Amino acid sequence: MPTLNTYIQRTRRLLTDANATYFSDAELTDCINVGRRRVSLDTGALRSLETVNLTDGTETYALNTVTSKLTRAKDVLNIIVVWGNQRVPLIWMPFTEFQANMRVWANFQNMPAVWSNFGLPLGTVYIGPVPNDDYVSYWDILYIPNDLMDNTTVDELDYPYDDPVCYYAAYTAKYRQQSYGEAALYEQ
Repeated sequence: MPTLNTYIQRTRRLLTDANATYFSDAELTDCINVGRRRVSLDTGALRSLETVNLTDGTETYALNTVTSKLTRAKDVLNIIVVWGNQRVPLIWMPFTEFQANMRVWANFQNMPAVWSNFGLPLGTVYIGPVPNDDYVSYWDILYIPNDLMDNTTVDELDYPYDDPVCYYAAYTAKYRQQSYGEAALYEQ
């Protein structure tokens, strides 16, 4: 896994700025962290399978409270509910459709079959029908990496996901410099 200095060196090579004439290390560090977040979201490189207990009568779950990733959690990709000896995948539904179809009867409870999200990232996950019992569920969560602060920070992105980071960092640096034509080349 690359260190911050490795990312800075790779990005400087792309920018042809080996002597730090145009970009400081602090500025490139910021661009690199932006690139790492972007690459992790675009590729789904960082995922976590979290166990979440669905509670009898509870319809909503705040994403940042049910995951160990806290505010780094950005999206839920899938939810599986354990029912007896089966793992049942819940169907995702857009919130407007969920509101119209699953929240009609306020007191209706049954085994969960559908989920929706409202206000992501870091929003609320709705389960429908409202669970009629306590269920164990597994949530496939997409999250972003911690920022690299120095060379001792462990990078969570691994090969091949670390390669595009420098291109996005170079794009960000050139865009901030208002060199839009050069920035577009790195973005491609």
